[in-house]
Amino acid sequence: MAILKLIFILPYYGIIKIMLSSISNVKRNSNSSSRPTPPPYHIDITYVADRSGSMSSMGNSVINSVIEFVDSQKESNHNNCSFHLCSFGFESHEIHFNNINDFNLNNEQLKEYLNPQGCTRLIDTAIEQLDKQNQRIESYLNSLPNNIKQLNPKFSKIFALMTDGQDNLSENKHFHLQQKVQEARDNGTTCIFLGANQDAITSGSRFGFSQDNSLTFSATPIGLQEAVRSVSYATQRSINGNNVSFTPQERSSSQPDIPSTPFSNPIPPPQYLYYQY
Repeated sequence: MAILKLIFILPYYGIIKIMLSSISNVKRNSNSSSRPTPPPYHIDITYVADRSGSMSSMGNSVINSVIEFVDSQKESNHNNCSFHLCSFGFESHEIHFNNINDFNLNNEQLKEYLNPQGCTRLIDTAIEQLDKQNQRIESYLNSLPNNIKQLNPKFSKIFALMTDGQDNLSENKHFHLQQKVQEARDNGTTCIFLGANQDAITSGSRFGFSQDNSLTFSATPIGLQEAVRSVSYATQRSINGNNVSFTPQERSSSQPDIPSTPFSNPIPPPQYLYYQY
């Protein structure tokens, strides 16, 4: 009754104004009549990082960039978001958080996983982690109640691989990883490749990653820090259903030692970085 009384005493233009305001809250794109992409029911982020001996040139940025990445995703308030960190040298070390908000490792604790050592077991590790990500999603789906399964919930999978060199220890070959990455992409996984001391677009393509989602970064602390920051932005775009491709600004900032034309606008934080079609 209270709602009806309010409507009757309002002027006609007031009712129209309220109706228009309610419609605008649907938050459709101003240039599109389609509804925005609904948020995924569950998000799985896997970050696979090189910790071989040559990574020592990056200093503490290997650890600091992981902490910054996780913090930025926490600030985005994702529901049901898990985070899996894996590092590789001559062997792999990994740790999983069912809820990214439970990630509380400090710099000293992360040294156990990220301090440089050994060779570069890149291909085998990446293949293993893609398989494990699929297994986690399958297990999570099987654990859901039937009434949720019937809704065909959407899952968002992000797989990021970072290295500063070439594989020198794996048993599998590059075409094995290429096939695995392509399968993951075909099944909806956003696959991202970061490479230093190489043309990451060429290397990424060789491993099955799209050129748009491959990023070259300078083998310096600031180069890595900016590259992982760009991955954070790309991750946010993927979760929001937007174009994931690295922007010119992100490519430039990840190679600060290469002269480029300055951009007039700084890169905004992830929650404001959207594409309009």
